[in-house]
Amino acid sequence: MNQRIILFLIALTAFINPFMISSVNIAIVEIEKTLGITSTLTSWIITSYMLSTVISLLPSGKLADIFGKRRIFIIGVFIFGISSFLCGISENFTLILISRILQGIGGGMFLATGTAILTLVFPKEKRGKVLGINVSCVYMGLSLGPLIGGFITTRYGWNKIFLITAAIDILIIIFAYYKMKFDDIKKKTKLNLGETVVYIFFIVSFIYGLSILNQLSGVMIFVLSIILLFYLINMEKSFRYPLINIKKFFTNNVFIFSNIAALINYTATNAVTFFLSIYLQTSFNLTPKDAGLILLTQPIIMSIISPFAGKSSDNTEPHIIASIGMLLTTVSLLMIVFINSDIQISYIVLILIVAGIGFGLFSSPNTNAVMSSVSKRDYSRASAILATSRVIGQSLSMGISTLIISIYMADKTLNENPELILKSIKTAFVIFSLLSFAGIFFSLKRGKIHKSKEVIEHR
Repeated sequence: MNQRIILFLIALTAFINPFMISSVNIAIVEIEKTLGITSTLTSWIITSYMLSTVISLLPSGKLADIFGKRRIFIIGVFIFGISSFLCGISENFTLILISRILQGIGGGMFLATGTAILTLVFPKEKRGKVLGINVSCVYMGLSLGPLIGGFITTRYGWNKIFLITAAIDILIIIFAYYKMKFDDIKKKTKLNLGETVVYIFFIVSFIYGLSILNQLSGVMIFVLSIILLFYLINMEKSFRYPLINIKKFFTNNVFIFSNIAALINYTATNAVTFFLSIYLQTSFNLTPKDAGLILLTQPIIMSIISPFAGKSSDNTEPHIIASIGMLLTTVSLLMIVFINSDIQISYIVLILIVAGIGFGLFSSPNTNAVMSSVSKRDYSRASAILATSRVIGQSLSMGISTLIISIYMADKTLNENPELILKSIKTAFVIFSLLSFAGIFFSLKRGKIHKSKEVIEHR
């Protein structure tokens, strides 16, 4: 019973995070109207959440090693709940921006520990199945966010999305505090403040610089991020308790190649919904609601496939299943390259089905591979690194997309330039297809986990 409660609580937080992202995206126009702000400021309501999430993941994994996964998980949900409430009562840009930053920090804390807790609590023969269920909840959040968020915004106002989320968080905190009981594992380690600050500046400059790479300032910021990365790597070598521990994790082939595969996969696929949503509304003149219903195809397929793929990876080598998924994903991205003004909506649906199957086959086996390749004492940081790979991939995908749109579209509006949108889509998915194809190599290269799992479990 305790295992089921833990799975339910962590799966619920896995649902809430992407639900918040997709529901706020659909409500962003109403938020802009209510607060009376510019489109540039509006974009920071979304960007600030993504950046603060990815910034907090690795430090949260380190803190979980020091204070325990359960404690950091509960604190993360608490911060997320309080900041959600503050977002819901915000009447100006400053308050909602600060609240969104805090919300991202809280989200990073429970994302960094959730997978680690599941991996610790459930035996290895059930691990792939429960991780698959957890991944399914992520896709359910992504798919239901626009529908539920759109309904709430239309009927009750955008602020109710945040207030309802805050109420759900209160329930999670209560149940987690009294019912989430397990033998936690702590380590004798420290969080170095200087290293953490450098890491934060690297992430911010890397993602922001990439999004404005067509400007001189963007090039300079991006170059700065590369310099900070090399400085961070050198810092890692000089600390007894480094933030990432490159020497330890990056000599583990299964771990490093699985994380690279995840980074590439999310970079290549995260913009699919973004671009196809624009394409359906501009080329087929669909309403946002109708476009959203069509785009539901992909996450629904993902949520169905993921638990079965995860369960299969408990017996079959994850790299086989995940690589098949990566191949199908590449096929779906190539299909997008060939869209034109004459295609039917059924072709878009076929793309979404293939992409849904591919990503469903990839994600949970890949997660199983990562978490099964490390010892119990390293579950927190392994979970945090994997989550960081995912969120950086999502951010990079949107950064590349923003850059391509800015090159083709400049100051032109989306509604009046479907031809330029089509060129943007084709260019973007040539790049994403090549990335995804490279990801197949990394997915295959990782090697086997089942032959050595018994040794890893008892480290």
